[in-house]
Amino acid sequence: MRYTILMYKALKNILLVLMKYSGIFFLCRKYYRGCPRIICYHGFNIVDESEFIPGTFIRKSTFESRIALLKKLGAGFIKLDDVLNRQQEKLPIVLTFDDGFVSTLTKGLPVLEKHGIPGTIYVTTYYAKKTTPIFRLHFQYLLWKCSSAQVNWDDFKTSTPWKGKEELKGNPRTWEIIDYFETHKTEQERSRFIKEFEKMLNLSLTPEQRRQSFTIANDEELKEAQANQLDIQLHTHRHRLPLEKSACQQEIKENRKFLASINPENLVHFCYPSGIYDKEQFPWLEEAGIATATTLTPGIVKRDSHPLKLPRILDSEGISQLQFEAEVCGAGDFLRSFRWR
Repeated sequence: MRYTILMYKALKNILLVLMKYSGIFFLCRKYYRGCPRIICYHGFNIVDESEFIPGTFIRKSTFESRIALLKKLGAGFIKLDDVLNRQQEKLPIVLTFDDGFVSTLTKGLPVLEKHGIPGTIYVTTYYAKKTTPIFRLHFQYLLWKCSSAQVNWDDFKTSTPWKGKEELKGNPRTWEIIDYFETHKTEQERSRFIKEFEKMLNLSLTPEQRRQSFTIANDEELKEAQANQLDIQLHTHRHRLPLEKSACQQEIKENRKFLASINPENLVHFCYPSGIYDKEQFPWLEEAGIATATTLTPGIVKRDSHPLKLPRILDSEGISQLQFEAEVCGAGDFLRSFRWR
């Protein structure tokens, strides 16, 4: 299986090289001229987070190389407010950052300021109130970091439904444990458990990680970012969007209430948590005053793109510079349309 994946990646890379140097990248860029490319980022590497989840965290140096490439290709950096404007630059680029990690502000924002580039950060606000690392990321990171996670549930002061000794490293019940703590425990209880867990493993986040890696920025940090032209926008309160109208709109209402003190005038752009959405939600979002909503569907924005299901180019440490260039030029869309046919 691993050999098959490596072969597929090698063949795909060869294909992209041939497409680039045969001029197909250039022709795709010409064909899709004026079509906005909304690029999606999440968090930035502080210690080794890009090795932990390369599809979510990116190194500052990699991000800087992306900006250099975009400028070389002739990018015109625009705001989300202008994404549906049909009179665009030849290569309109919108930079978006999901969740609101502190690392986005400490690592990503300085790069944007250096180049005078606008950006949008979609903030999920439950953890913005807590200013503690997101439990599931914190817990998974500790398991990834350790060589063995032998625990005795009876030694935890935090009550759990489990008893006796158990090896948690590589344990398929990891998500059962995460779900239990997120569903049945308070934030205070989760924090107490994770401290006990760190002590048991003799392993913990560094002070820099605890402040930046898996922690959502608080209101003061977000206000400073907004003042530096990093537009603050909606991403639900609890990083979920229920398939029931009142619960769906309640998530947006709570999210907007928290962010209104930071961006009081223009909270109209929305990002689906984990990119998951249903067309049935569209009229509910419109009623809630949402003008655009971005997904994780790969691609660039076309003239017929629905404003509430805008595609994005997901970038991360797991994406090569060549793959990134292919997506920005539109070669990725070309290949996908060919595959669908």
